[in-house]
Amino acid sequence: MRVRRPGGGGGQPPGRGGGGGEFIPGGWVSQVPRRGRVPEPCPGWARPELTQEGSPHQDGAQADPYEASCSDPYGVSQQRLPRMREVRASRGQGRSPSRTGTLDLSRVMLLVYVLAALELACLFMQFSVMPYLSRRLGLDSVAFGYQQTIFGVLQLLGGPVFGRFADQRGARAAFTLSFLASSALYLLLAAACSPALPGVPLLFASRLPGALMHTLPAAQMAITDLSAPEERPAALGRLGLCFGVGVIFGSLLGGTLSSTCGIQCPVIVAFVVSLLGAVLSLTCIPTSTKGASARAQAALPGTMLGLCASVQPLTRTLGPTLGGLLYHRFGVPVFGHVQLAVNFLVLLVLWRQPVPPKMDKAW
Repeated sequence: MRVRRPGGGGGQPPGRGGGGGEFIPGGWVSQVPRRGRVPEPCPGWARPELTQEGSPHQDGAQADPYEASCSDPYGVSQQRLPRMREVRASRGQGRSPSRTGTLDLSRVMLLVYVLAALELACLFMQFSVMPYLSRRLGLDSVAFGYQQTIFGVLQLLGGPVFGRFADQRGARAAFTLSFLASSALYLLLAAACSPALPGVPLLFASRLPGALMHTLPAAQMAITDLSAPEERPAALGRLGLCFGVGVIFGSLLGGTLSSTCGIQCPVIVAFVVSLLGAVLSLTCIPTSTKGASARAQAALPGTMLGLCASVQPLTRTLGPTLGGLLYHRFGVPVFGHVQLAVNFLVLLVLWRQPVPPKMDKAW
């Protein structure tokens, strides 16, 4: 049963002026529809203090904002829609630039290749200098093997730690940390070349930052994250090409610079290049490369890549030590005999392995 409100505004709902209305048990219904539609009653509008004797808004009482919004359910919301869309668009445009969704992945991958080649070139520049620097400081072949062993052991232990750090902090932090560690190594090595400083302690101390020098595993992690599964073998193959380029040009530049400008020149050049690599990593590498490629699948975590990277330091650990001991006792010809024996054993192992059947490629 409909009840006509007496007095005050001809039964108009509270908070509206002009135009009458009717009160039903579900709430007020306006007589004037908006935009061709009749608004439904506001649920829960009826309140215990609202009776037929009077309205709570009589005698100068202020209107309730909730009641005003219920009395105008369409106009306010339609006016706010464009503003809400603008706010959402501005939030979408204000996303962090570190996310790889807004970056050119090809340029990032190219930068990763360049950084890997630079790091390996600097590494082999100092490898080419180390024997001559050790001899100038009065170290024999056994002591040289010991310092190479220290470097290999530290990289062996630091590989999993670095991989875990790369998983937690991202590619930018991993590259930056690796290049800063390289800069510290080359700085200590350059100080060892100075006659005014104790060369042997600084030479052994320069091996300590090698625990965090893992640019190649960081590059493998970034390339794996940035490339699609079908393009990943080719991308990692190009990273192997960067390794070869670094070995060739690093050894060439190390020998050329040390013979023309002094034994400390390759180390200083490697120090400057490492600082440049740290700056490029901090400014141009995205914070995280996880999920950067739209078609990328789950890849190996950085910890696993760190464990894989520990295999090469393991060979560096055993190789120089055994090499120094064998050379000190048997001379140079023993290396040819050992190489022949190792190759023959590898050939026997591969010969006994069953040949896997050929499988058709799934395109």
